[in-house]
Amino acid sequence: GNEVEGEDVVPGTLVVSSQIGDIKVPSVPENFTDKVIIEFNVKDEVLNGPVPSGKRREYTCVFWNPDANKGTGGWSRSGVARLNFTETENGTQVTCETVHLTSFVVLVSLVDTTLGEPLAFDVLTYIGCGISIFFLIISIIFFLC
Repeated sequence: GNEVEGEDVVPGTLVVSSQIGDIKVPSVPENFTDKVIIEFNVKDEVLNGPVPSGKRREYTCVFWNPDANKGTGGWSRSGVARLNFTETENGTQVTCETVHLTSFVVLVSLVDTTLGEPLAFDVLTYIGCGISIFFLIISIIFFLC
């Protein structure tokens, strides 16, 4: 799915490995308004082998924002979204969409899958709140009668 726009990625997290490619972007007109699609090929050897049991890889498209974190800089998702990712023989192809041209990378992190999906937690929260409100109303009725 698409990444949430406008959130900064906190620096100081563990970087297992990194790879920098030298890509030259042709000059862009000042009135540039189109979205740009960027494809990254993340090679398996960079990711240090298979994914451990109970984990999955999360791919996040970000750019370097020198103004983030009170001027110290940091990776930001603002104006950048991950469109999709496809597993290939040699690794993973990650497709990002952006509305500006700056320094881009794909951050790869391991996410714990044993906790369940956020949607499951949302549904559980709504059910719990609904039950609580129902019994609150019952309590008020008994109190008033």
